[in-house]
Amino acid sequence: MCPLKILETLIYDHVDAIINPLVPREQAGFRHGRSTVDQVTLLTHDIEDSFSAKKKARAVFVDFTAAYEAVWHHGLICKLLPDRHMVNGVPQRSILAPLLFDIYISDLPTTVSKKYAYADDLAIMHAHGDWQAVEGMLIKDMATVGEYL
Repeated sequence: MCPLKILETLIYDHVDAIINPLVPREQAGFRHGRSTVDQVTLLTHDIEDSFSAKKKARAVFVDFTAAYEAVWHHGLICKLLPDRHMVNGVPQRSILAPLLFDIYISDLPTTVSKKYAYADDLAIMHAHGDWQAVEGMLIKDMATVGEYL
């Protein structure tokens, strides 16, 4: 392992315990004890619950294109350390990149629809008794997320 990776691992081990509680519950990407299986199981369970309650459910799936490369450094630094200046992106293949990205999107806006996230993938699901209400809420929530992004 190269010296930079060793240093990143040491930093990660120290900051993960501090930062992990700040990352929203719905983000499971690269977190200890969480996996894609958790998110798929939770989404499936929520869809089954909505069907049992005679509701209609729809989901929108979002993949953040070039997610790590698109991280706005100033925004990330403002979330971590005020008054620092950098350019865009987090280091690729860096041990810290997933943690930094989780921090960067940790303040995704609140939505009525449930969110299920894993790394740079996001699913938003809403259930209601009426298809038009489901579609309207998903459109509204996607507009909210779109404005944030």
